[in-house]
Amino acid sequence: MTLRCNQRLGEAEQLTGIIKFLLSSGISSTQITNRSTPYSLYKLFKAKDSQCRSGFRAFVDEVAGRQPLLTPGCIVACDLMGGIADHSGIYIGRRRIIEKDGTGQIKRVSLHDFMSSSPLRSGINLFVACRNGKPIRRTEISKRAKEMEGAGRKYDLLIDNCHKLTAYCATGKVGEKDNIWTFERLVDALEEEFGAIEWKSVSYRNI
Repeated sequence: MTLRCNQRLGEAEQLTGIIKFLLSSGISSTQITNRSTPYSLYKLFKAKDSQCRSGFRAFVDEVAGRQPLLTPGCIVACDLMGGIADHSGIYIGRRRIIEKDGTGQIKRVSLHDFMSSSPLRSGINLFVACRNGKPIRRTEISKRAKEMEGAGRKYDLLIDNCHKLTAYCATGKVGEKDNIWTFERLVDALEEEFGAIEWKSVSYRNI
């Protein structure tokens, strides 16, 4: 009986993981059903794997000494709600990040507040976008972010959120009608600009 219950719990956890991923991916039901379900899920998870940000990966990076240091102009991200959602912003130096918060304001916040300033911000580890193992860092990214500070309008989860701000600061190309509302679509915009990227945990405690 105990074995059967454990098996069912394992299946439930797997299903929950799939549901969470699909909800955060921005993938439509049409895209999923265009191919067989197993193949579609394989493709989705394969794409997600390259963008994996987890506590385990952060631990491995730290032990192996592979955590890069933040410098102004880096693109950063952390988990929200235990990994169900994501938060992104631009590091501008002196332990400060430009973000768009839930009220729509664009402001600079501390590393701690970026990840943990509210119950929804459950980020424990901070990650930086990297290209060929090194953080993407450009002066113009930091400059755009600073220029946006103090601006803002009503926050809209689907139209005008933190990922759209991050994409604009990183590329300078995001228009009013661009539909960047999920982390995955932010990654698409970044990879169009910089090529294939990966996310590495940051050694921010030594900044």
